[in-house]
Amino acid sequence: MSYDLHTYFTIGILAIAGIGLIYIWFKYFETAVFFFALTPLISTIFFDNLPEETLVATEATIGIGGTLRAIFLGILGAVGLIKFLLSIPRHKLKIPVHIVLLGIFILISLLSTFYSLDQKFTLIRSGLFTAVLGFLLGLYSWLKEDDANLEKTLNSLFVLVLIITFTTLAGLVLMPSRIWWWKLPRLVGLWEHPNTFGSFSMLAYPIILWKFYNSESSKRYLIVFPLIITIIFHILTGSRTTLLASGIGVIVWLLLERDWIKLVIASVVIGTSVILLLNFSPKSFQRLESSDITDLSSREDIWNSALIFIKEKPIQGYGFGVEGAIFQDELKVDLEGSFIERTVRQSLHNGYLSILVGGGFFGLILWIIILLLPLIFSFSANFSPIKAYAVFTLLTVILTNFVESALTGYSKPTDIFFWLAWIILGIVWQSDNKVNLKHTPESIS
Repeated sequence: MSYDLHTYFTIGILAIAGIGLIYIWFKYFETAVFFFALTPLISTIFFDNLPEETLVATEATIGIGGTLRAIFLGILGAVGLIKFLLSIPRHKLKIPVHIVLLGIFILISLLSTFYSLDQKFTLIRSGLFTAVLGFLLGLYSWLKEDDANLEKTLNSLFVLVLIITFTTLAGLVLMPSRIWWWKLPRLVGLWEHPNTFGSFSMLAYPIILWKFYNSESSKRYLIVFPLIITIIFHILTGSRTTLLASGIGVIVWLLLERDWIKLVIASVVIGTSVILLLNFSPKSFQRLESSDITDLSSREDIWNSALIFIKEKPIQGYGFGVEGAIFQDELKVDLEGSFIERTVRQSLHNGYLSILVGGGFFGLILWIIILLLPLIFSFSANFSPIKAYAVFTLLTVILTNFVESALTGYSKPTDIFFWLAWIILGIVWQSDNKVNLKHTPESIS
């Protein structure tokens, strides 16, 4: 009886805490943005950085942690959707075309459950992606309410970057076995893989740069410290793709700003760094099978094997999010001795290939249009640190997606941070377009 009372008491406390948290999300939506950006990290809370041969790491990552992440995403999606619906009578919001197209893509993903290789997995992934869409609708309506909400959103992300950065710094001293990867001398941080931490570092740069540009001159030196720590951490992760993409992102930022002196200096520094890494690659940049920094870690094997199956179903695909499940037919590809697993969770290390496998060529074309529309729309918009942040984020994730499954839905930091910047860039374009319309000859006359 006492056990039952204890259980009911615990459930009651959790329910009250949950209701309180939801109230805070509604009242201060920037806190909802913070938790939304935090969701990829939730699934690694119970990850204890053990060799993959044990079941502990796998169960922790996709078991309890994955369930918690799904719960948070579901609730955040409901909060965002309700906020959007409540805003319609007041603001008569029209949903932008890129968000409509994303909704169509998710609907197609849900329908692919009927013929998916793994119906349960496709339903879960497309369902949680629907929750992401619900949150993005709420974010869109909230950002349209007040221009100051853009700054609140970026400040929330900046706080998150600081928390993860300094927690990792403390972890190097307090629990180094968790912070360093067991396979190679690469920094894994709070994540489950060094490349994930590398992608987070890549995503942190535009946020830190935005904060630097948006701070008073007397306080900018405070922003330099977390920037330096992020660069050091990024190098220690050994994530080559995200480092290269980050360099391109910095150059694009300065091109948008049209600061030619900074552009020349940055280009020289980045170019010199690339040459040094190519000739004197540190241990974190080397891989087990090769010391060549340009080695693709057998990704070609995955891509070539996936193409065999894509040719059989080029139109409809095999169902959203199934990825490695296509390799279950052992007669079609010889994967003996390869690190490729014949499971639905096997990454194809190419986000566009993943979408092609799941939704066919039409799904991939729709996906590319969805990703690029805000970039195309905002091309003529005036420079601002917020625009530069969003373009930096979108461009680096799009580039990384060629050699990593960096953008396939909702599960990785690259997914979540991309969709946040994607919504923000759409808002920036709309705001700039309204300003331009006010100064057209028609409006003057």
